[in-house]
Amino acid sequence: MSFDTFFEAFINGNVPFGDYFEHLHSIWQHKNDVNVFLTSFEEIKRDLPGVIRRIAQFMNIELSDNLLEHIASYSSFNYMKER
Repeated sequence: MSFDTFFEAFINGNVPFGDYFEHLHSIWQHKNDVNVFLTSFEEIKRDLPGVIRRIAQFMNIELSDNLLEHIASYSSFNYMKER
């Protein structure tokens, strides 16, 4: 399948895994639910420590600056690439 054919099918929701945009819409409807945490790849790339801190707060986990630094380091692309 060419990219153009796939793209057309994707835009129209005619792919085996379903309509991506309906999926996003269904998630977005729950963005304010107390048990839902949403972030994005772009936000994680822009501010990994900030996202980690927000996840910890969401999960009611106390996070020292030292632990935050370790988690951010172990979550980095460079660290994972070495593994």
